[in-house]
Amino acid sequence: MQTILFIMGVSGSGKTTVGKLLSEQTGIPFFDADDFHSTANIEKMKAGIPLTDEDRVAWLQSLNQLAKENETRGAVIACSALKETYRQQLADGLHHIQWVYLKGSYQLIHERMLQRPHHYFSAAMLQSQFDILEEPSNAWVFDVQEEPNRITESILKYLIMLSDFGIIGLGVMGKSLALNIAGKGVRLSLYNRYVKGQEEKVAEQFITHNPILKETKAFEDLPAFVQSLAMPRKILLMVNAGAAVDAVIEELKPLLSKNDIIIDGGNSFYKDTERRIQELNQYDIHFIGAGISGGEEGALKGPSIMPGGDAISYEQVQFILESIAAKDKNGKPCCGYISNGSSGHFVKMVHNAIEYAEMQLLSEVYDVMRNELQMSTDAIATVFKQWNQTELNSYLLEITIDILQTKENNESLLDKILDVGSSKGTGSWSVAAAAELGVPAGMMTSALYARYLSAQ
Repeated sequence: MQTILFIMGVSGSGKTTVGKLLSEQTGIPFFDADDFHSTANIEKMKAGIPLTDEDRVAWLQSLNQLAKENETRGAVIACSALKETYRQQLADGLHHIQWVYLKGSYQLIHERMLQRPHHYFSAAMLQSQFDILEEPSNAWVFDVQEEPNRITESILKYLIMLSDFGIIGLGVMGKSLALNIAGKGVRLSLYNRYVKGQEEKVAEQFITHNPILKETKAFEDLPAFVQSLAMPRKILLMVNAGAAVDAVIEELKPLLSKNDIIIDGGNSFYKDTERRIQELNQYDIHFIGAGISGGEEGALKGPSIMPGGDAISYEQVQFILESIAAKDKNGKPCCGYISNGSSGHFVKMVHNAIEYAEMQLLSEVYDVMRNELQMSTDAIATVFKQWNQTELNSYLLEITIDILQTKENNESLLDKILDVGSSKGTGSWSVAAAAELGVPAGMMTSALYARYLSAQ
């Protein structure tokens, strides 16, 4: 998927000239939005009557559809896009877009327009465009006094340098997701903090040892990492849940722009996610809480992803998340927008608690077979294999079989492991949430308490 470049500005700012130069040098098609106006709109402008928002609706819709049809190869579209609402309509449903704003004074552009007397948009109407112009906050801005060739060169340099997606935190999950995303052709920037003597050049070394990341950029400087990303920026946080997430967000806030997107891929408490959404809304920064299931192997080969947040921001990252997710037997991605707010992290929390219950069931079945029926671990594994060929099959049962068959010095490794279970929070959060909502969750609660008892 390539970038859709919208070259915007008032009439006479040089959008068509710059757009054509970009098209010539990149080989991607150029479209002039003026060519898509209806006859009625053109006649109205010829008569010196400014267009209304209603006049522009069908025009903006046709340009949005044009951009969608060209997402796989990219496109350069010259379009005035004077208001934020117009830009929102143009960007609706697009995944990789970049705004380029050609900025100039009324006097300079008016003089230019006087030199093109046969254009249907006359110099006399220029003031009407300046009157409604809302300058973008998420665009590359160029002074129209610069030579078009210089502007084009600068845009091309930015395009070559910018990444589509960024990841903060290169633990086991962060690294596996990075390899998965890079394998789908997404341009990546990776950031890991610098801790002298403990975490030094983590991203750089990771890239060096993985050829699939040869086009990926490594950072230990957070501002430089942020500046390396195409806007709206899309940043996945893979840091420990809790205070670490808040600390990273605080560092990011002054560096980000309106409509940038932060995705928290950790096991965060859903009430923390709700709070973060509300706080970041004040800065017009979007926040998605995405539960990611499957562990290290799942992250690498295809996890299950449970994103929650506002639907518009999810559409911006949908392509990437669905491309890396596991696929079901029909080829559909195991990734689906849950709902708004903290719904994604709530679902992941309950998902984990259900696994608590399933693991406790397997443990109790094992206990009966091993201690009451005096079955060997190999014999138990044989029974579990038979069950796994029926409707009882599951990933948890599959890995339990592997554990049962693991030997150390020809003895069952499981017999040498302490019968102690720990918990990271999602189980207790789920039980507490069930109590708050008045929902019975007996199996989850029993499984959680069994872990507490084992640790006594």
